[in-house]
Amino acid sequence: MVTLEQWRAYYDGWAAGDPRVASTGHEVADADLDRLGAAIARWLDLRGREHVLDVGCASGTLTARWASRAASGCGVDFSEKLVDAANAAHGSRNLTFHCAEAADLPFADGTFDCVVCFNVLLSLPDHGYVWRAIREIQRVAKPRARIVLGSLPEVRCQQRFFEVVRRAAPWWRRWGSRLKDWLRPLRSRETKILWFDVAALRRQLERAGFRVEVHDDPPFANYRHYRKSLVLRRAPPGGSR
Repeated sequence: MVTLEQWRAYYDGWAAGDPRVASTGHEVADADLDRLGAAIARWLDLRGREHVLDVGCASGTLTARWASRAASGCGVDFSEKLVDAANAAHGSRNLTFHCAEAADLPFADGTFDCVVCFNVLLSLPDHGYVWRAIREIQRVAKPRARIVLGSLPEVRCQQRFFEVVRRAAPWWRRWGSRLKDWLRPLRSRETKILWFDVAALRRQLERAGFRVEVHDDPPFANYRHYRKSLVLRRAPPGGSR
């Protein structure tokens, strides 16, 4: 099991890296990040009035692209080094970044109109921690908030993942330590990331009172080949819209 301190140390190492290099080693163009940010904004149905939260913001490269379409917001990350990088690159009067743990968010109940947790849950220590983080996300979201739980590796698509990683091997030689742990599957068929039964997760969330949409990931770093994103909104009483 990965401990929280091991998790922190691993992602502290990302602070000095290029945020436009994805975890698969794929170099991402600014236009690709722009399109991904626009897709998240569409899922959230942002109208420029919302107060938003990004859980697991990393260096804020993606956060700034979609959160700029809201009235105000903040990002949180467990890595203080990544938070410092985010504030330096993207911090402003309307967008701030703070150090916080996904399973212990420092906000009152019902604070945010929208909450995003994209490309994060797969990197948490275990599935028990994932559910603690999801419950915290639900807690800080307003009753009719939109929530994005994004870029979840679908267990039924594992073979596609191994194919993507195999093709990324030359990128690993170029980018070095960033992909060291991710390319280990080529030897051991084990992965550092968590996998999700997306259909089962959807059923659990629906039983908890949410309407859930399942989307393929937007075109970005080959993630769409093996990842899904969930868009949640709490179902109103009586089933009316």
